[in-house]
Order: sequence, then C-alpha cells, then structure tokens
Amino acid sequence: MIYIFLALITYSAAILMGAYANRHANISLVSLIVNIMSISVPLLLFLTAKTGTKISTRAGIMAAIAGGLLISVFSLALGKSYEQNNVAIVGPIVFGGAIVITSILSYFLFKEKIVPLQGLGLLLVTIGLALVVYSRIK
Repeated sequence: MIYIFLALITYSAAILMGAYANRHANISLVSLIVNIMSISVPLLLFLTAKTGTKISTRAGIMAAIAGGLLISVFSLALGKSYEQNNVAIVGPIVFGGAIVITSILSYFLFKEKIVPLQGLGLLLVTIGLALVVYSRIK
C-alpha cells in the first residue's frame, strides 16, 4: 500500500511540474527531458540488480516497448493540453477517464473482478467526468 501512496504523491507533483514546464518551455523539449529523466532511476536499478531477479519474457519486453511509445505520445498530448487548458480541467478528464477505461478494460483483458463498491466508485467518477466536461463546454 505504501507504493500506491508514493505513486500518488510523486505523480501529483509530476503533474504540477509538467503543467508549469509546458507553459514556460517548448512542449517537445519538455516531453524529451521528462522522458529522459524518467529512465534514470529504473536504469540504475536495472544495472545494479542482482542476478536471479524476475525473468523477462519477449512478450513482456515487447509490451514495455509499446507502452513506452504510448507514453511518448501521451506526454506530448498532455503537455499541449496543459499549455491550452487549466490543470483542473485536464487532470480530471485525462486521469479520471483513465481510471474508468483501465478499470473496465482490466475486467476483460486480465479477468480482474470489479466488486459492487468499486463499480459504484467508477460510476461516481464517470458522473464527475461528465460534470467537468459539461462545465468546460458550457
């Protein structure tokens, strides 16, 4: 559970830094710097890992490459979104939408269960997203 909260805190800080950076520097340059910086710690951990760690499969490596390409496009689109819109609009739509989409797709792709309380939470997130989008359109 500690890693979930660490991810929450560091990602929230990264969102705010990204919004500031994209409003004060070239979007492509910001995306390039962010992506270069994001490899530093994992690369260090990988290079210093002890032998006998988890075996990597070809499918896992291919999925990581595809994920990296998608993150690259995401970084550019998110940067442009931050440049043109308020964080209070971009954040809920992008990240709230991602919550709903990934939760639903995980049900089909990974056979993960969505218990009724989680379903209610997803419904509330969807209602919140609809309100944010409606307020932006209005």
